[in-house]
Amino acid sequence: MCSDDQIRQEEFRRKQEQERIIPLAGILLSKLEVHMKGRVMDFKKAADAECVELVEGPGGGELLHRVGYVYEQEARQALGGLGGFWAKVKAGGHTVSETMSIINAASKAQAASERMEKEREQGKLGEVSQAEREAYIAGQTMVAIWKVGKMEIEGVIRQVCAKILNAPGLTKYQKTSRANALSMLGEIYMKEGRAAQNLERQQWSQRTGKAWPPGA
Repeated sequence: MCSDDQIRQEEFRRKQEQERIIPLAGILLSKLEVHMKGRVMDFKKAADAECVELVEGPGGGELLHRVGYVYEQEARQALGGLGGFWAKVKAGGHTVSETMSIINAASKAQAASERMEKEREQGKLGEVSQAEREAYIAGQTMVAIWKVGKMEIEGVIRQVCAKILNAPGLTKYQKTSRANALSMLGEIYMKEGRAAQNLERQQWSQRTGKAWPPGA
């Protein structure tokens, strides 16, 4: 028998699906249908044009690459076989890695905050040192928030992919056709996203005269 909390959670899930997942799945499927109808070149041109628009926003390259990664991994899992098995393993490892990265950033911010408070109590914290510590703490906090946001985005994308790859009544041929199209779209997104990220890093290095921060 379901508890009130479980009922509320299920109602929230269904509402979220109606408001976000189903519309997004419809948009994605309309893109894939071009490939599924055999118009591969048109599909590639449309994807390339979309990438140009998507990378223009702040963090666009990283976001595009991340979306492409999820598309490609979900497609591989849907296609099954050894490739699908390793895609599932890799996806699990990716989630664990991202979670640990969030915990690490949050822990650094917390540890720095505690050290700063201790030094303040002992009278060892100067104005410059305090400003540097506060900037570091703010930076690590923003890193953690950004990574949480990216994980939430990934979760929505995976639900959208599941909606189109596991639709009721879908034949094996249709599922394979959708997965192949999704895989190609993911590869295009990752390629263009990676290129945009590399360009952004080069421009940052030229502007600051420094190497791109490790792990950024």
